[in-house]
Amino acid sequence: MKKIVFCFSIIDVSNQVDNHDADSGFDDRLEMSVNSIKKLIYDFKSFDFEIELFTDVATSRFFKGLPIDRISLDLEFINSNEIEFVERKMLCLAKQSVPFLYLDWDISLSKETIKGIYHFDNDQDVIVASKYSIAHASNVTKSPKITHGELKTFSWLMDIKGEYVDEFVNNHEYAYDTKIIGFNNLDLKNVYVNNFLKCLNVAKSSKQLSSPTLIIQDYLLYITVLSQNCSCNMIFKGKSKLTSVKNNHSHKETVHKTRNDSNQSPEISNIDRLFKNMVLNKNGTAVISLCTVVMNRFDHISRTLKYNIKIAYKFKGIININLLDYNSEDGLEDFLFKQNWFKMAIEDGILFYYKNYDQQFYHRTLPKNYIHFLSNGLYLINIDADNYISESYITYCLSVIKKRKNFFLRPSLLSSVGSFGRIMIKSSDFKKIGGYHLGIENYGFEDTEITLRLRKIGLNQYLAPFHLCNDSIGHSDSLRFLNQKRTSEANDKDVSSSDYQNRKFKIQFNPNKGNNSKIVLFRLDEKKIKTKIDVSHSYFLD
Repeated sequence: MKKIVFCFSIIDVSNQVDNHDADSGFDDRLEMSVNSIKKLIYDFKSFDFEIELFTDVATSRFFKGLPIDRISLDLEFINSNEIEFVERKMLCLAKQSVPFLYLDWDISLSKETIKGIYHFDNDQDVIVASKYSIAHASNVTKSPKITHGELKTFSWLMDIKGEYVDEFVNNHEYAYDTKIIGFNNLDLKNVYVNNFLKCLNVAKSSKQLSSPTLIIQDYLLYITVLSQNCSCNMIFKGKSKLTSVKNNHSHKETVHKTRNDSNQSPEISNIDRLFKNMVLNKNGTAVISLCTVVMNRFDHISRTLKYNIKIAYKFKGIININLLDYNSEDGLEDFLFKQNWFKMAIEDGILFYYKNYDQQFYHRTLPKNYIHFLSNGLYLINIDADNYISESYITYCLSVIKKRKNFFLRPSLLSSVGSFGRIMIKSSDFKKIGGYHLGIENYGFEDTEITLRLRKIGLNQYLAPFHLCNDSIGHSDSLRFLNQKRTSEANDKDVSSSDYQNRKFKIQFNPNKGNNSKIVLFRLDEKKIKTKIDVSHSYFLD
């Protein structure tokens, strides 16, 4: 890779000053940008790089006499606004027929970094500035620039292999910084550019996209590299997105302060002293307990549990996972105890595993109450067996805990498919109202019913952004009814009918008072040694 490509037009400076840089004068901003590009041209040329500059007639005068191998005026024929800037960038990429590295016009690099680029391994398919986290601790309460809902708009356009569909759905919190982007693999470049043009057409016609250029550039490259099973090298490993040259008078690379290194865990030390002082161990207390009940959903829990444990380790000392296997007869227990990741999670205090061996039918709320009451977290989150959690979601929850009081958190209504039951409740509030309504035995309304009672005791309801809650395995309605006791043909086949029947329950403070429903539970350690659990103290039996 011995070719460097730039793309620069006066109109780009004008647009940035108008939209983002109102405090800077146009002339000063233009001079700073031109000087930055000139310096880069000389620095790259000192290492014998070939230089190509894409520009227009009005701008080309600034670069006369510079050691540029080729100046193309192709930008003269493309309109100029925020979206078309990225179109012009893609034109530059599309026209390359040899390995190259492209740099956005508003960045600058040190000579040391350029020397590092010179020595890059040419076997890498693609080179980017860095990888970064879309949502993270420092700005998680703000709307991320890239949202899952927006990304789903593009999912059907991408040439992704089948095995990467789950990767697309469940790891959406990362993207590549493409202010610097290079390709040794020109076939990959063509796939990326073609997908970009398809996505751009969607972006132009969509009213929901707040920042289409960033979504298309950064996330699209990330998922394209995954889908093509390609290799990626990062110029700034351990750093984040480059800042604009306007804050960079010394012309050395700097990092955007609001984006963390994607290879690090969230900045838990900045959350609150409460979290730092809570040490998670086998008998300790967590800030958040994730509570899951499963019955004969082997295909789901065997996938989600492993993934969720991986996320939980990133928050070790902060969260734990509590799983109640409600007499599954699909081989789940035997399978789990053959998995090292499962046994290690129990041993490390990340996972608590409970099992019931005699219940014939699934009960919609009884096992949920048990696993919530048995969990030791300050806050409890119900996580269905078909739900994945993400680092971004947990970080968001911790941020809300830090800033809010007297609240519960539920997903936005947009999350109604598959993850509507992901409700975070303070443990003391859950016990105060007696947990989920035990009268609701079959599918529907139990999540809404408990939130109505929580509001009845004066708690504030907050909605988690739906893109943080929307990672779940899709399945048919028949699975929702699979293990429950048959009531009527209509109820067993119709989700809306079942939900409607449960809505007839009267909303009262503690509907479970005096209810003596009991189940026999065992807790299993990493060696599969069973300990019978005494649940006579459970609050819903009061």
